[in-house]
Parts: sequence; C-alpha cells; structure tokens
Amino acid sequence: MLTLRCPIRRLVLVAMSIAACGKTGDGGGRPPAGGGDADLQTGGDQAQGDPRGSDDAPGDLGPGDSRPGTDVDTGGDGGIPGLSCVSCHGNALNAAPPLGLGGKEETTATGVGAHQSHLRPSDWHQDIACEECHLVPQALGDVGHIDTPRPAEVIWGGLAEADNAQSAWDRISCDTYCHGQTLAGGTHTEPEWTKVGLHEADCGNCHGLPPPFPHPAESGCFGCHGEVIAAGNQTFAAPELHVDGTLQVVRIHTADWGNPQAHGPGFLADPSRCGACHGAALDGGAVGISCEGCHGGWQSDCAFCHGGSQDPAPPEDVAGSDLITARGVGAHQSHLKTTSAEHRLVVCDDCHLVPATLLAVGHIDTPLPAELTWSSVAATGGAAATFDGESCTGGYCHGASLVAGGSNTAPAWGVTSPPQASCGTCHALPPNDPHPQLTDCNQCHAEVIAAGNATFTAPAKHVDGVVQSTPFHVTGWAAPTAHGTTFNGGRPSACTPCHGATLTGRGTSISSCDSCHAGWKTNCVFCHGGVDNQTGAPPEGVDGETTTTTLQVGAHSRHVVDTLIHSGRDCSLCHVTPTDVFSPTHLDDAGTATVTPSGLASGTAYAAGTGVCSNNYCHGDGQTGRSGSADWNAPGQLDCGSCHDDGTNPLNMSGEHDRHVADKNYECYECHAAVVDINRNIIDVGLHVNGARNIQLRTGGTWNAAGNSGRGACDPACHNSKSWY
Repeated sequence: MLTLRCPIRRLVLVAMSIAACGKTGDGGGRPPAGGGDADLQTGGDQAQGDPRGSDDAPGDLGPGDSRPGTDVDTGGDGGIPGLSCVSCHGNALNAAPPLGLGGKEETTATGVGAHQSHLRPSDWHQDIACEECHLVPQALGDVGHIDTPRPAEVIWGGLAEADNAQSAWDRISCDTYCHGQTLAGGTHTEPEWTKVGLHEADCGNCHGLPPPFPHPAESGCFGCHGEVIAAGNQTFAAPELHVDGTLQVVRIHTADWGNPQAHGPGFLADPSRCGACHGAALDGGAVGISCEGCHGGWQSDCAFCHGGSQDPAPPEDVAGSDLITARGVGAHQSHLKTTSAEHRLVVCDDCHLVPATLLAVGHIDTPLPAELTWSSVAATGGAAATFDGESCTGGYCHGASLVAGGSNTAPAWGVTSPPQASCGTCHALPPNDPHPQLTDCNQCHAEVIAAGNATFTAPAKHVDGVVQSTPFHVTGWAAPTAHGTTFNGGRPSACTPCHGATLTGRGTSISSCDSCHAGWKTNCVFCHGGVDNQTGAPPEGVDGETTTTTLQVGAHSRHVVDTLIHSGRDCSLCHVTPTDVFSPTHLDDAGTATVTPSGLASGTAYAAGTGVCSNNYCHGDGQTGRSGSADWNAPGQLDCGSCHDDGTNPLNMSGEHDRHVADKNYECYECHAAVVDINRNIIDVGLHVNGARNIQLRTGGTWNAAGNSGRGACDPACHNSKSWY
C-alpha cells in the first residue's frame, strides 16, 4: 500500500491529479463548474412499466451541493485544500461516475458502468451509498484510496452482504444481497455492470414473482408487504424499505381470523388466496398450517361448505343463506329429496360436475356461482338446458324435449307458489299430437303409473330419460276379428285417441287404418252386410251376426232387394245414409244403429228393444193411412193378407171393395191390372207399396180420384160412372 509521507512526492501526485482533473476534450476531465450533465450517457436500467421508476432523471442539486461521499476532507495530512470527490470523478449531481477518472462518460466503460443507476435517488429502493461497494476515504490520501493502481477496490458494505450474502465482483457482473443472492427465484441475480438500461435490474430479476416455495404463492406483494409496496405492485409506498437488508412483513389476517365465521367467507370468496400461503392442497404450504388440523376430512365432506345434516344440497348455501329466494339455495331441496313418489331421484351430477375432493378441477377454481354441467338425462332428446339465475329453460327434466304442451317448461328457481313442477307443467295431460289422446297414462305406461294417474308404481322410471311404454293391444291384435270387434264395440272413440280423429294415424309411430284397409271408410260392406247382397245391409252385422232373429240382421235382406211383392228399399228409408264412416249419427251411438224413418216410412215408430215398427205405411191396410205394424224379426215372407185384407173380409177395405170383391167376386187385377195378375201375383213390384194407388181397369174405362167431389169417379166398361166412396 503506497503511503504519501514525503511532502514533495505527495505534492507531485496531487499536482498530477489536479492536472488530470483539469484536462478537457479528448484528454478527459470533467465539465467546468456549473456545467450541465445533459450529455452524460448514463442510461437507465428501468423497463417500461417497472414500479421503481427511473434512476436516470437529472437531480436538482447544483455543483456546490452536498452528495453522499463528496464531502472529503482534502486538507490536513495528505490533503489539498479545496478538493472534493467530484474534483476527480463524478459530476454535479454526485461523486459517482461519469466522469470516470480516465475521463470516460460511456456506461459501457467499467469505470462508469451503472454507478449512476446505484447512486441516484430511487422510487423503488433505498438510496445506495458509495460505502456499500467502496471504502470511502475521509481524505484524499487515506490508505486504500489512491495508493494502489486502478481500478478502485470493491469493499462490500453491510447492505451488500446482508442476510449472510457472500458478495463477489468479477469486473463484469456482481453477485450480492442487493441483487438477490440470498433470495430465491430471481431470473437474473448477477447483472452485468456495463449493461445499463438493458433490464439488468427489472422486477423479478432478484427474486421470483412470487418467490418459490416456501414463500407463499401470492403474486400480490401488498398482502404481506403493505408497509413497503402499494396494491397492484406498481408503486412502492416506502422505497427506503426495499432492498434495505430487512424483510418487512405485515399481518395478512385480521385479529379474529381463527374464527371460522371470519376465515370461512374469506376462503369462499377466493380459495386461491389461501393456497398461496397454506399450499395448493391447503395442507400447510409455506406457513405450515393445514386446514385439516381443525377440520379433519373437510375436503371430502360436501356438507362442510353447503347443505346440512340431511344432504349437501343447500340450504345453507356457501354464503350461509337459507332463503329459498337466494340463488345459492332456490329449489335445491326440491330436486335432491332422498325419496320421491313422483320421479327419479335427482342427483347432484344432473346439474353439476361433482368433485371427488374440494380442490378437484372445476369445483372452487372459478368464482361463484357454481358452474352447471348438465347430465345426459338433462340432455335427453337433444335438450340443451340453460340457467339464467332465475329460471331453468331448455332441459328435458322440465319438458323442453317432450311433445309440446307443458304449462311451465321454464320453472322459476326460487319460487314455491304456485308450484313449479306439478303434473301437466312438463307435458300436457295428455301430451299434444302426435301423442295418443288418452287421459289415463296407465293405458300405455302401466310399468310406471297406476290407473287413474294418482300413483306412480315406479317413480324411478319417471323423468329418467327413457319412455317406458307397455303394449296397448293384446297379442294377435292385427287380426281384423280382434281389432275390428273392439272398434265396433267402442265405436271410433275406442281407436281415435291413438289413431287420430279420422283414424289416419298420429305422427310416424301410430299407423292409419288406410294402410291396411284402403277405401274402407266409404265401403259399407267393410263393416256390415255382404252376405246376401252388396248393399251393406246385414247379414252379417258389425259384430258378425248372421241370423235373422237378431236385431242386427232381422229383415234387412227382405227390405233392400226386390221381393215378390215390392221393390228393394234404399237404406235411407230407415237410416240416415252416411257419405263415409265418420258421417254424423253413423257411429255416434254404441250398440244398435239409429233408425230414422223417412219417405214412405215417415212417421213410423220403431221400438229398438223389441224390433217392432208401428204407425207404418209400408205395412198398413191401404185405407187408414199409417196404421201398419210389423215385427223386424218375424220369420218368413209376408203375403197379401199380412198388410191388408186378402179378399176374405173385404169390409175392412176402403170404398166399394166389399161390393166388388164379396158381391161381384172380382179379383184385384180387375182394377189393378198393371200391378197384379189374375192369380194375385205382383207383376210390377215397383207399383206395389209405392205410396200411390195404381188403378188400371182391366176392361177399360177411367178412374178419377178427384171426381164426384173427391169421392172418386170410376167409369169402367161394366157400369156407368159411380162414386167409390
């Protein structure tokens, strides 16, 4: 170590220093007193957005102001009065280069480097003094100052070696406490001295953001270091406390934090915050305190956070509410009942992804409200359920993918009155077309519900995503003798609920009768008749009757075709003839056909129970109007005496029949030659029982029904004109 004891040698050296300091231009030296430092290329080591601000902003001190390390006593032993640190190096702001002793200004020069980045005031760390890296002399000639060749010795101060740091400098980079040697997670703890302004001291270079375990995994420094830095990590509230060799930690929790009523809501508000200190699995982490210590088994106990002793479904919800109007409570219990007499038991999985443990993915890793992840049951039939916080829409469970018609397929979540899920709210009763219009569900769903719709025999099969239908028809139903008989017995109402009002089917699953029986609706003999003739008159009857002793058959065939005594009658004489099977009054009544006499039969009274016609023209005596009667089921063919006198008692006949038949012994053909022959055979059935008196005198002559003042005028060849009545 050089000691300047010789006065002459000391003066020479000082003079050399003074001469060096006085040089200008390319020879080095410092700006003249009062000069500016705008041209100093000190650079900066602040990235844009770095909370520390910039150390490169010019200060507001003049050349004569005091700076750390500038007030060196240059007088006395080895000193030269009037000299200061900035006489040889530094600038008007402080004693730190530039300028360097060799006159260098560039920060790429080792003698300049990051001096100003350290010595200028900072808004992100405490001010660094020259003593942290150098032994600052009290006088120019002090031991260790200028008594050895350059570069200047680096002698670490207390801050550089805080926390037991073993600081080092290799003329390229330094490794110190200040840059994170004793910290963890820093990305660049050995910054290069001459790379000023190249992000050598950015946030995260000295320690991780946050530091790795066992440091809490919390990226917001303010929570634990609020004394030093403001919330958001953008502003240091007390930069003098940052990089000061001391770790300032503030209490993160309130005094009552040990009470579950305090830390429980905090956990629920943001579980990740707890994991930062207590570990991702809340098993202790950096602070060594596990939740299991007080709450054993809590992570697999759903009811620990919500629900109650019966089941984990709210109430309570995670916020502690038990009000049904709260979104977290709502209709949970209506769905999660342990028993149900109406539907399959709903499970949590139908609406939520049920976690295996508290910390499973998708459970508490996102903010409330809880996510909804619909099950395959809820999506039955292509349903796409949605929940807007007030009502559930689009889900199978409430009828969205069923046949339209439910009165409330979007039930309100927090409403109990009126009931939101009564029978008929999901589907109509019965569902609309093309569903069969049967009101008793049991007829097709006997596996699920009992007759009368009052009791579900298998509630687990109701609202389960599967339609359980039992065969409505017996084996062999396709045979006409099976389904035809049922149709006849119940009339169309036995079939229309399923096959439609006109039996043309419903949708694609229920067939039309036309698919097997084309044209049946307008073909009378499809249901009755066809045995004796093709008029449609029985036999056979609609239930297969063939004997005339049944009302369904009776004397149909003797009426609808020509007989020996009359022409065939149209069905309309006794019935309203339909245009097709569904015409009004045709199939309206169960049992026997409706008799509605018309035409010649008008006024006839028909006793359905006995099959007797009365007050009937067709079977009358020809003189007293509609006085005839007949038994529908009487056997055999009627003859002349069945309706009127056959000549044995002509007094019962009109007008002068008695005189002509009894006295003169005339046969019918004498006056009705166009109708009957001498043997009393009807020769023109169309003129007999046709509603008119067909008189044609065999021997010639005339008949005038209006003659003789309405008493009839008969003027045959056998006598002069005479009245008949």
